[in-house]
Amino acid sequence: MDDVIGLMDGVSLTSECTSKPVMQNLLHRGYHSDTMVNNLFAYGSDGRVIFFAINFPGNWNDGSITANGLPYICKKIGTYKMCIDQGLPRSGDALDVLVAPVSCTQAY
Repeated sequence: MDDVIGLMDGVSLTSECTSKPVMQNLLHRGYHSDTMVNNLFAYGSDGRVIFFAINFPGNWNDGSITANGLPYICKKIGTYKMCIDQGLPRSGDALDVLVAPVSCTQAY
């Protein structure tokens, strides 16, 4: 694709547990079965960070973070596209903005 300008992916980092139940519930991520803080980074083709969202509580996933940041991402990249992994949205507002290969299970 000639119109892909960069890539975007998320990373979840473990964080310390807290004795406060409400805060612990916010930071717990069932997918990882641990207390997490989520981050999302988008890199341009020159390696520069063009978008980031950091320190989102564990109950936020990559898709939710992306959905909230999509207007800003679209403004930054214009008519270009970002390459993503399978965990990020590719439909709705993200259609033709975020692109990724189709997995083997989706091909059938």
